Amino acid sequence: RFTAANAELVVAGQSLKGNFFFERSTTAAVGNQPARSIIRLGGSSIAFFVGDDMGTAITTDDAGLRMTGGTLAFIISPDGVAGQAKGTVDLTIPGLAMTTATVSVQINNTNKAAKATFPIPSDTGSENLTLNLVAGVYFRIDITNFSLDILGQSLRGNFSFEQIKGAGADGQFNTTDDESTLKLAISELSLFLGDNGGTVGFENNSDDIGLWITGGTAQLIISQRGIAGEFSATAMIYLERGQGIGVDRVTVQINNTGVAVNESFRIGEVESTLTLPSGPFISVKVEGFRLNIGGQILKADYTFIRRTDLGEDKQKGGIGVNADVTTTSIILENVLLSLGSNGNEFVRAESPDGQPSILRIISGPQGGIVGLINVAITVQIPRVSVGGVFQIAFNLTAANYTFDADNNANTPGIVLTRGFTVTGTGVFLEVLGQRLTGNFTFKKDADTGDITIAVTDTVLELGDGDNVFVTATISNSVILITQTGIAASLQATFSLSPDLSEDIQLDAPIVIQINTTNRSFNRLIPIGNLPLVRLNVPAGPY
Repeated sequence: RFTAANAELVVAGQSLKGNFFFERSTTAAVGNQPARSIIRLGGSSIAFFVGDDMGTAITTDDAGLRMTGGTLAFIISPDGVAGQAKGTVDLTIPGLAMTTATVSVQINNTNKAAKATFPIPSDTGSENLTLNLVAGVYFRIDITNFSLDILGQSLRGNFSFEQIKGAGADGQFNTTDDESTLKLAISELSLFLGDNGGTVGFENNSDDIGLWITGGTAQLIISQRGIAGEFSATAMIYLERGQGIGVDRVTVQINNTGVAVNESFRIGEVESTLTLPSGPFISVKVEGFRLNIGGQILKADYTFIRRTDLGEDKQKGGIGVNADVTTTSIILENVLLSLGSNGNEFVRAESPDGQPSILRIISGPQGGIVGLINVAITVQIPRVSVGGVFQIAFNLTAANYTFDADNNANTPGIVLTRGFTVTGTGVFLEVLGQRLTGNFTFKKDADTGDITIAVTDTVLELGDGDNVFVTATISNSVILITQTGIAASLQATFSLSPDLSEDIQLDAPIVIQINTTNRSFNRLIPIGNLPLVRLNVPAGPY
């Protein structure tokens, strides 16, 4: 046994300090178990410096590698090695780079818990140094409070790397089915690349030009089954000092293992959990994207998801019911586009509440593109106003498609028939005091090529800008354009202002029917979420 307290060694400006303990012991043989040799190695308050101290006792002018607060505790036995080493490390290269971090290394290949006490002070100095490791076969490195500054570029964060060995299906180590898993975790990551204007830190970004990534986190698992993980951060690109493109959060998820993931991670003393559905899939979500250049504003939340359904056999490849089908989804939420000049907004387009815009690309022989785009538009220019809520739906696949727009299996989906449909509700147009409001739908059938135009609750008001003289109301109108002709039914009423009605009486409804084909029509036409409109005309032509 060897013990040294408050030891110090200085050679040519290089120094080593600390408390150290070494012990080799042998256990007695018990029954058929032979005697075992066990080595315990410990150290605390370890400090060393390798480099150039510039001939001074102060440390601020040193160039080299310095460790402080170091500890180590290891047990070496016939079962293997179990132990931990940690400390704070600083590296300084004058005029080039400065870095600091607290590093902890844990190793255990015994598959047993390791507990021991060493007769030297701990890193706090209040009690003896101890070792306490959980059972397993693993190698782990924690790097916390990492900081790197090099030529005006900066990187900060906490990192954890862990390699775990599992016994596999047979439950026995050191056999052919052993599984090795690598886990990576990152927290509080910040990164700057560019010109910092002579100031340091994200809080001083008003003079920066370049890329800032802040609040970064990552959890990644790499195994024989594949890769699963999540990466998340806030990003800002400054194209000119103080102005640029930014996002509140970018989150990337990936899982190509084919199984759901529920795995815990630890960085230092902080534990987190990675939870992912089964794959294969990759998802990129951009929250709070914003662009402000020259007073023009664009904001949106954007999600990209590519997912593969492995078929009934849940295996890659296959034909028929076992064939893989890949779907790529692009989802836009909370969109805002504002165009203006001199503080006046002329055009505003935004997502209606709770109505995302979705585009999906589906692989396979029955695949194609389907989409559902929702937008509320308002245009305000002198003496002209236009606006309304519009929905554009299209289905270019080989069959009807059911959209799960809210990603909730308990709510009914939206069925998109093959073709192209544009629906406008609450649409208005006002020009020089004349105002038109109403609801409409335009639909083209992908199979027949028929085009349907339907209008309901549409009101046209004519006047001098202050007074309405004539009001025309179209309650129910449908126009159907087919390859053989046109069929239409239009119903309207007119009303006059009190001043005009004293001299002119006009209160009878007007119904116009057109059918240039030789067959009758009786069908219901949808207009968004509004009541269906019926087209009912006898056979023509007339």
